[in-house]
Amino acid sequence: NVKNAKKVALYAASCGATKYTDLPINVVDKIKKAFANVTNFSVRDANTHEFVRKLTDERINDNLDPVLIYDFEQEMAQSKLPKLPERYCVIYSYYNRIHDKNEIRKIDSFCRKHQMIPVAVGAPQFWIKNYIICTPFQCLKIFQNASFVVTDTFHGTIFSAKYANKYAIMVRKSNQNKLLDLVKRIAVEKHVMSRIEDIDNMYDMVNDKKKFESIIGCETVKATAYLKECLKA
Repeated sequence: NVKNAKKVALYAASCGATKYTDLPINVVDKIKKAFANVTNFSVRDANTHEFVRKLTDERINDNLDPVLIYDFEQEMAQSKLPKLPERYCVIYSYYNRIHDKNEIRKIDSFCRKHQMIPVAVGAPQFWIKNYIICTPFQCLKIFQNASFVVTDTFHGTIFSAKYANKYAIMVRKSNQNKLLDLVKRIAVEKHVMSRIEDIDNMYDMVNDKKKFESIIGCETVKATAYLKECLKA
């Protein structure tokens, strides 16, 4: 409902864990009315595709998150790393979300075994002494220079797949719809831990960047074509 726009287009939208069946009928009617103003539809995951499909008869495009599509190399080259341990493991999550005692114990033990200092990036974790305050592009560079990354977030997975050499993904019930869909789309399923006890098996799992970059190259062409279509008069 952007009244001052001649055209309204979506790009890589996501409704997260919400399903169409969760919607009250009055909300369905409101969304359908708003969708009548949208000229182009683009979503980022299968759950959102199904959600939108039930609310419009228009064609729906599937596109990757813009952070995957854009090349940040120039911005990263201009950013200096903050002070960090020589060997560090990035813990990237929401504020204190990694709070389960068993998860903390396993991650801490894993870091000691491989002589890495755990550092929290993005948000503090109460059990990690080193919380790194950084700019967005410093954050990407921190992922790039990490000995390992542990994350349970959608964008943490993107940063890892794009920049880290070694990483492990923890999937939560709250984000499994879009996160499991993402790892399948960018072919990084091998980095997903079904349980925290599997973290040791992840250390020797090296990021297949050649395969990843091939997928991103194709998806970038697709995204660019869609955006050009959106910008047509």
